[in-house]
Amino acid sequence: MHLSNNRLTGPIRSQLFHSNMSLIHIIFNKNQLSGSIPSSIGSIKTLEVVRLDSNSLSGPVPQNLSNLQTVTELYLSNNKLSGPVPNLLGMNSLSYVDMSNNSFDTSDIPSWFTLLPLNTILMENTQLQGDIPTDMFQPHLESL
Repeated sequence: MHLSNNRLTGPIRSQLFHSNMSLIHIIFNKNQLSGSIPSSIGSIKTLEVVRLDSNSLSGPVPQNLSNLQTVTELYLSNNKLSGPVPNLLGMNSLSYVDMSNNSFDTSDIPSWFTLLPLNTILMENTQLQGDIPTDMFQPHLESL
């Protein structure tokens, strides 16, 4: 489902997504979507890429996104997301994550930074604090 660079507005309806779908991509970036990220996205077991960046999405990231074990790329940057930095530990295939420029709660660097096979971590302007873990610089990490 590739709908980037349009003028789509309003919320992303949870009824758009269900567990019986075989979607590989949800690409809604660079629109004018608002409201929260529907938790129903977390039920699509075939997803590989989720791009919801550069919209006006708000609220917390649904916890069940971590159930998406086949997602390799997650783009949530440039929204108005809030609440805790999501725990992505269940996303075992994740190699690229960008959650920059959101309003997450101030928190320490999440443990999944060092526990997932990430090549790229982009977390600019996300309220992270504390020490940088020494094991963060894994051989597969290309960009931080």
